[in-house]
Amino acid sequence: MSDNFKKEYVTPPSAGAAKEKFGNFLQSVRDHLREDYRKQYVIRKTLCSFLVFLFWIMFWVPPLGIFGFLIAVVLTWLSFVFWHYSYWNYQGGIIQNFLDGLVRYGTFWGLVKKTILQYILVYFWITLAAPAFGFFIWRKAVKHNQVLYVTNERRDIWNEN
Repeated sequence: MSDNFKKEYVTPPSAGAAKEKFGNFLQSVRDHLREDYRKQYVIRKTLCSFLVFLFWIMFWVPPLGIFGFLIAVVLTWLSFVFWHYSYWNYQGGIIQNFLDGLVRYGTFWGLVKKTILQYILVYFWITLAAPAFGFFIWRKAVKHNQVLYVTNERRDIWNEN
């Protein structure tokens, strides 16, 4: 064997390095959202994550048992972590533009029910898709070094300087 192909032995990373990488990952997820955007929508995010958790429990636990429960917990945690990114992706997208332009007919209470059901289904979809869409949007934000936020045109009279 020639000298060009010498074997190099590398020690595996320690547990401390893995914890540090995981901490850096969570910090990066937080850092690519503007602080005021990160603090908004906490109640929606929590309620939607709970609904998605119940959905995953019904979907995964009967066929897989405890392993299905673990899958449900992991997917719910990912939904919770990446919810803001998925919501950012929804803002101004095809689904929002379609639903905003939708004309509804019916009685007053029928319209109220349809609107409430629409919002529940939209937030459920945002949370359900968050592990995939949110992750890809976060990767794009990291790649382009962007901090994401939602522009809110409403004036906040309590917070003006």
